[in-house]
Amino acid sequence: MHPLIRIACCALLVAAVPVAAAVPNPDIALEKQLNARLEGIDSLQANFVQSTSDGNNRVLQNSRGRLWVSKPSRFRIETTEPYVQTLVSDGENFWSYDAELEQVIVSALDADIKQVPILLLSGQADRITREYKVSYFRDETVEHYVLEAKSASSLFETLSIEFEADEPVALTVSDSLGQRTRIELHDLKINEPIDASRFQFEAPEGVDVIDDRAAD
Repeated sequence: MHPLIRIACCALLVAAVPVAAAVPNPDIALEKQLNARLEGIDSLQANFVQSTSDGNNRVLQNSRGRLWVSKPSRFRIETTEPYVQTLVSDGENFWSYDAELEQVIVSALDADIKQVPILLLSGQADRITREYKVSYFRDETVEHYVLEAKSASSLFETLSIEFEADEPVALTVSDSLGQRTRIELHDLKINEPIDASRFQFEAPEGVDVIDDRAAD
């Protein structure tokens, strides 16, 4: 999978010992509580800082950029450092642009949240119960919902979504090889209008375009 999709879902399970393990409302299943929080997000905009490390906690890459997410299944992720790369989905089509390679790949969007977890924030939160086992803890002001994939075909083993003051502030991914990625969200804007053109992509002049949709 393209490293930017990992950015969208990202990162590692926090190693800190939780101060309290009590769930927000013990009378309501964790899956339903998380689903309710995610369903309340129709759109999201943020700057992000991302770090990827290996199983020995050695940093493999740091990057930063901006992302936009909107229901249903639309997103745009622009990385500005260390490389200029862009991922865009209009809900049906998926564009992957690498400025250094001067190449755009267009394909049909894989709307499987096991493979593209960012879709949890863009319209597929209701599938949490079917796809994941959910646990919860909090440390000081941050609430952590940890999703453990039920299917062996999932791209990751665990995905953590962190909330502070009811806003998602970080996402984390850990895979079976021990690689961990963390994305922290800054300057967050929730449910503010996003122009539909943000979820379209027009290839820059002179860039090679590879259209894989016919093969799909």
